[in-house]
Amino acid sequence: MYNTFNGGRLRLVLLVCSLAYPSLTFAENTKELLTRGYKALAEEDYSQSFEIFSRLVKQNSPEGHFTSALFYKHGWGSVEQDQGKACELFLFAAENGIPVAQQEYGYCVQQNIALGSNEKPGDWFKQAYNNGVYEAACDMGRLYLGTPWQERSLPLAIHWCQQAAERNAVKAQVTLADIYLSNSEVFNLENAEFWYTQAINNDSGEAAYKLATLYLEVVGQQQGDESTANKALYLMEIASSRYIAKAYAPTAKLYWKKLQTSGKDSSELLAKSYLWAKAAHQVNPTEDSTGFLSEVENELPGKWKGKLDLQVEEFLTNAKQ
Repeated sequence: MYNTFNGGRLRLVLLVCSLAYPSLTFAENTKELLTRGYKALAEEDYSQSFEIFSRLVKQNSPEGHFTSALFYKHGWGSVEQDQGKACELFLFAAENGIPVAQQEYGYCVQQNIALGSNEKPGDWFKQAYNNGVYEAACDMGRLYLGTPWQERSLPLAIHWCQQAAERNAVKAQVTLADIYLSNSEVFNLENAEFWYTQAINNDSGEAAYKLATLYLEVVGQQQGDESTANKALYLMEIASSRYIAKAYAPTAKLYWKKLQTSGKDSSELLAKSYLWAKAAHQVNPTEDSTGFLSEVENELPGKWKGKLDLQVEEFLTNAKQ
């Protein structure tokens, strides 16, 4: 009888504690769950991470909503992409003070996936920018490049994108250079080169590709400009090394052209021609890539091929990660 009484009393105490402190049984510590969720995500354990963030959504965690939205946006793991669901989760996070969610919900409005009929993307982009997401200023600027949301105004597009570019927002730096290069009303080659260079210094492969392409156009107009041609090759290889796939073939062809005119030891030039030609063909096999690769391969010593093919395989594997 004594044991029965004490067992019943113990169960009563546990029940009272569980009611008084629901986090012990129903809602685990939010901070701990976030730590576990982000750790699983970093380790690419998508199943475990999504399960944790889904629990945080039920606890009305803004961070839980934001990260769950990313799962639906990108289709991580076994989660099926669902932009509508992603936008719904982004909205909750945005309204509860997550700056990047404010930017993301601005994209939802821009893509007509918003939940409210009177939403304007610029309102969300401004909020995100004011809360420290500098790239969102250029999102605002891009609205002035000819969208249903703002009347076209290049001065305002430049104004907003410069706010972001001056704070090292890389995409904004590329956009600003594009504006100066592509619009006759504000055309300024020096400004375009400057902002592409800033973006390259911030690891933008896309900017390296665009500036290299610009230099190649200059070379085409000014035959024999070896200095500019060398700059173009240097930048195109930077773009390729940063996994800009459309740069692989031009890089290979620039090395091949240099090989034909070089009077020095040409082994490195030949190897580079083959490496990038092979990468281009692996990524996008076409009649042109097949023919060019075959041309380079005919000049390649047989003993080089295995080692170079392995380098291409390792590079392309890293590009997918």
